[in-house]
Amino acid sequence: MRIDVGRENSTLIELQVDDFGHGPPVVLLHGWPLSGRVWEPQLPALLAAGRRVLAVDRRGFGGSTRCSLGFDLDTLAEDLGQVLERLAPAGAVVVAHDLGAAELLRYLGSFGGERLRAAVLVVPPPPTPETPAPAPPPPAPRAAMLRHWIDEAHAPPSLPLARRLDADARHALWLDAIANGPLALHASRATLDAADLRDDLPRIDVPTLVLHGEADMGRPPAGAAALAAALAGARVERLAEAPRGLLWTHADEVNAALLAFLAAVAPAPPAGGR
Repeated sequence: MRIDVGRENSTLIELQVDDFGHGPPVVLLHGWPLSGRVWEPQLPALLAAGRRVLAVDRRGFGGSTRCSLGFDLDTLAEDLGQVLERLAPAGAVVVAHDLGAAELLRYLGSFGGERLRAAVLVVPPPPTPETPAPAPPPPAPRAAMLRHWIDEAHAPPSLPLARRLDADARHALWLDAIANGPLALHASRATLDAADLRDDLPRIDVPTLVLHGEADMGRPPAGAAALAAALAGARVERLAEAPRGLLWTHADEVNAALLAFLAAVAPAPPAGGR
């Protein structure tokens, strides 16, 4: 399914949303630099648990329209609002990873939680911009930069060998990342590095789960702890030995935490009652 969210000159900007299953809706927002395909390890578990799953490709990523504008958090939050209004107007749980978590927090800070049953923030950025913010990588070494990021996120030296994602799986993720628009990659990375969420956090009033990996060297757990402390009643789960790419390296643990939280905040009806 495609949802139009604006135009750039003569081009209609559309978001690709993969819409699977039946039951209470769960919206998935991917992180940087991948697309909605990053949620493949979570899809079977969510569908088996009786959930409708809507995996969104951010503008410029995956199957969504390539464009050169709208990668600021305010516009990305508006894009999320369009998805919720059109596909889950009665309310959804939104599960967001990395940059997706920043988008979700900005949406809640700007528009409130009327359309949300709950929020799950997976390795969210800290409330204040990372200091010093990494310089945006130049366009030329994009392929090498993405390969380095994927390796560090899914097979860092600190991760036990049995937990590291194998080379074939990392290559598949690299193919997903390199297929995304270069303008989108660089602009959204700059947005992530500069994200300042302090004004959004006090306005968030939906049940929230924060998932963080204890082995995420690029985003130490202290940042997630500071963010969770600013969210009234947020629940925090820290996954041992988990890096940034925990959706793949620790899929079983992530899925168990997600399903337990969903069962508490938005129970699925019995199979015979759908």
